[in-house]
Amino acid sequence: MSWVAPGMVFPSIHLSGIEVVAADEGAVPALLSTLPRARLGGRDYPLVLEGHKGFHSPLAAEVAARARLLSGLGFRAPRFHLVDGRGAIHTPWSADPRALESYTLDHQLREPFDFHAALRVGLCELAPDAVVIFGPGEMGGAVGRAVALERLFGVRDRESFLARQREAPLLYALGRMDQRRALLGLPRLA
Repeated sequence: MSWVAPGMVFPSIHLSGIEVVAADEGAVPALLSTLPRARLGGRDYPLVLEGHKGFHSPLAAEVAARARLLSGLGFRAPRFHLVDGRGAIHTPWSADPRALESYTLDHQLREPFDFHAALRVGLCELAPDAVVIFGPGEMGGAVGRAVALERLFGVRDRESFLARQREAPLLYALGRMDQRRALLGLPRLA
């Protein structure tokens, strides 16, 4: 994105039609003043994600270098299937612990995270009954867009996703108290 100056801007997270970029402090004001304004799902865009700090971009190279000091912690094959931010599946019987360590402590920090690819692969290849988002945030919009774009579970648009959520929830975001309680089988709060 050479049109933004001063500073550097990098792709960071692909969220099913919404792009998260990482920018150094010098580029943020220019980026915010240059990008068109939009309102989507009750939020004004562009917005600054607190705590993002350039993860999933070259701006996190120093963090990745420090994270590599943690190598040798004893990564092992997962007990459950994992789908990483490239859409690669790591199975309990075939995952290479060294590859998981390298991805976790280096690639995941410095390279863009493709949430859409990870979700698509997880839904199409592993066929779960539901998706549980541990965080950060709720991610409902990104999950809904990905499911609609892939035409999964009879979902074609926002309205059909919301209808599916009411009938037989596809998404549980632990950041939302109502969804956390439903997932855990607890009664609704009045």
